[in-house]
Amino acid sequence: MKLSAQDRTELQAVLGSGSYDGSVSSRAQMVLWYDAGYRKVEIATMSAASRPTVDKWLARYERLGLDGLGSGTSPGWPRQIPHRTRPAVLSLPRTTPPCPPDPP
Repeated sequence: MKLSAQDRTELQAVLGSGSYDGSVSSRAQMVLWYDAGYRKVEIATMSAASRPTVDKWLARYERLGLDGLGSGTSPGWPRQIPHRTRPAVLSLPRTTPPCPPDPP
């Protein structure tokens, strides 16, 4: 990945901007370090991140640009219990189990 002058300027603006949270700034710094010639292992050490994390953010930037450095919301797994049945299932742990029948 080779950054254009405009890309570099945009990323450097993120570092000094208060409009992004710190995580986006640190991810922008990773991209700038990579462009400056640092190896991914060095970037992981400098940013106190894991190597897979560095790989993730560099790949997302390469694919999506600055928008890729933001934290997206994960939709998660689809619900396993239908919406109409959910309240009944969630209330089960709060109910007393029925007493066993008396022996004859």
